[in-house]
Amino acid sequence: MYAAHAYLFTCQEFAVWNSNRAVEAIDQHLQYLAEQEEDELPVDTDEALTSELQRQLRDLDLIARYSKDLRHAGLGLPIDTSIRLRMELRAPLSSRE
Repeated sequence: MYAAHAYLFTCQEFAVWNSNRAVEAIDQHLQYLAEQEEDELPVDTDEALTSELQRQLRDLDLIARYSKDLRHAGLGLPIDTSIRLRMELRAPLSSRE
């Protein structure tokens, strides 16, 4: 969702910051799990980080499909377009699959 908002408001720094933060959050969570476990981590660290980056790429591909609608979004979108995009994008962008 943050990437879509960054696209809407033409602020790519915001999207980059959020992408980095999501990867850092995964890493911090894995470090926390490692501290709680006395054995090995139950999850492969590299696989978890790769999975997060793949999720972000899927989201960017999905957003790119709507580039025609979003091209001039920084200038504002018609309310019906905004509602339609919110309905079509919210669930897929929020999913972990």
